[in-house]
Amino acid sequence: MIEHQILGQGDLVQDQSSNSIFFVLNDTQTKILDLLKTDNTLTGASLADRIGISKRNIEQNIRKIKEKGFIKRHGSERKGYWEVLTI
Repeated sequence: MIEHQILGQGDLVQDQSSNSIFFVLNDTQTKILDLLKTDNTLTGASLADRIGISKRNIEQNIRKIKEKGFIKRHGSERKGYWEVLTI
């Protein structure tokens, strides 16, 4: 079985000896996940306001977090919500 863990900055590290994959998130991605765990209805604009970066930067980081399998979007952009899959 492959184990997922968050480390620090970067992308992906695999430990061949233990068959573990370590996902490395940057500070912005970690902040996004923390905020989505507390309120899964936050929009990109509200995340940008709370973190203090551009909406475009939020969108890029959300795409990376989704690719790593940590979050999934359910529903529309307006009425949907985020599911934090694994932390």
